[in-house]
Amino acid sequence: MPYDLKKLCLERGPYSPQENQAIFERHFRNAPRRWLRLPLVKYGLGDKKVLDVGCSFGEALIFFGPGSRGVDIHARAVQFARGLGLSALQGDFLDPGVLEKIPPRSFDAVWCSQVLEHVAAPHDALLAMRSRLKPGGLLLLGLPPIPHWRWAEAMGRVILRLFFGRPTPLGYTAEDHIYAFTRRTSRFLLERAGFQVIEQAAFVSRRPAVNRLFNVLCRPAVDRLVTVARQIPDWKYPPKSTRRLTETGWVFRNDYVDDDGK
Repeated sequence: MPYDLKKLCLERGPYSPQENQAIFERHFRNAPRRWLRLPLVKYGLGDKKVLDVGCSFGEALIFFGPGSRGVDIHARAVQFARGLGLSALQGDFLDPGVLEKIPPRSFDAVWCSQVLEHVAAPHDALLAMRSRLKPGGLLLLGLPPIPHWRWAEAMGRVILRLFFGRPTPLGYTAEDHIYAFTRRTSRFLLERAGFQVIEQAAFVSRRPAVNRLFNVLCRPAVDRLVTVARQIPDWKYPPKSTRRLTETGWVFRNDYVDDDGK
């Protein structure tokens, strides 16, 4: 990077020196984090205009290209990101007042990591992200998946403890999550929101060969996957879909509603 990230956090962080130091240690010392390092290079995010949904203190946003913007519900985190000179909005991404400040069809990519499992309406959130992408833009969605097999879950605990110093349990079990996904359900969710999935991987190394080997051997047991998908231009709900999303919300097809309107 062309600047000293620690110096930037300590000098421009809006809080006390002790608080700025603590934020740097927790969020920026190892930045970019391992699940961003390879996508950052592989998909050229450092040169792209990226919308970071759930940008936190800006630990990913700071690596994206000119014109990138973040949004996060936590005011303290957004204030820190702004202190670093980053463009960040504070509020719920699905709040109309926030969305109207993010122009449609204006971003090359959306980065959304560890957010969708907290959202009450994941499909609506994906549609909103999709609408902010330029035609054919990329979505990189990080989720903590449920392992497919019980043995894989046990293996995952061992991997986390040995390689990353993480104690059990796996990420999807966090108490503040209201949704949990598997690789298949997250792919299904994206495809039904107008995206074509390119790859699903546990990005654990910036070295492609190491990453491929890890995914072949350990992917069923990891607790963090990034799904990369491309926006399908001019996508619409299938003709037989029972409902449509309009400007006023969800509506059902006329032939699906009973004659008495109930």
